[in-house]
Amino acid sequence: MATTFSSQLQPSNSTDALFRAWAQFIHDALSAGGWEQTADTGQINLATVTKPGAANTMQGYEVWRMADSLQGSFPVYLKVSYGSGNGAANEPGIDLSLGTGSNGSGTVTGLFLTTMRVDNQSNGTGIAAMYSHSSGSTSHIAVSLFVNVTGAYLVSFSIERARDSTGAEVGTHLVVISSEQAATIRNSRYLIRAGGTQPTAQTSLTSVVTGSIVSGSAHTEYASQQDVGFGLILPISGTSAVAMRPESAALGYIVTPDTFTTTDAVLVVYIYGVPRVYKRMSSNRPGINGNTTVNSHVAWQRYE
Repeated sequence: MATTFSSQLQPSNSTDALFRAWAQFIHDALSAGGWEQTADTGQINLATVTKPGAANTMQGYEVWRMADSLQGSFPVYLKVSYGSGNGAANEPGIDLSLGTGSNGSGTVTGLFLTTMRVDNQSNGTGIAAMYSHSSGSTSHIAVSLFVNVTGAYLVSFSIERARDSTGAEVGTHLVVISSEQAATIRNSRYLIRAGGTQPTAQTSLTSVVTGSIVSGSAHTEYASQQDVGFGLILPISGTSAVAMRPESAALGYIVTPDTFTTTDAVLVVYIYGVPRVYKRMSSNRPGINGNTTVNSHVAWQRYE
């Protein structure tokens, strides 16, 4: 596993350099994690690409694939397109597509996720440098760009293989979570490889570490020594009340009921008996049922 971190990226496409910098960060995160970039023709040159000239415009793409032991039985190919969001040319935005292969010229085949747009809500001009971080391995990637106290500039996504009740990765489906055009971690899609219709994206989703496990008053070092085990619930959904629906647990994000004030805090939680490291994503609402009772909750992204 590998992590990357920057305190210099800005949520802006106002110059070629700013656009190239955040795109390069995603490239480096995938590379550091051990994903393999394919030989597909026509891939973006991040050293020479120019910034988008309009909203909702992609300037180029890369194609990557997982490189773990399950890739042979459940191949995962990821196409990342770099460009602008729906609001303005200067707003960073990416498109993600997932499938089981590639045609060699930038088209992902065997699609189970056609295109997922992830962008921010900034105007993309006059923005100061912000924290960005990632976590990667040959079977997962988690990236958060432009983490700051308001959450308005966040671009965040996580892709990982599902796990069984022992914590072992399984080759049945993936878990994908993203900020999906919002300042909250709120969408997830379960991608089932074996036939049938793919499930639609579900909103207001997150993994929750309960208050009995993580207590703000006990977190002078932002660490929990209790084992969460299979107590993580994914997803949480519902419109009038929070509905618990246990699924195969994922590690990409957790949410705690604590109110931490340190923007770049680190939290250690024992899951399946293994210490897992998370980095705070400011005070972004996790999107539990979309109601105001979750204002004190904090979202964290995997960072190990």
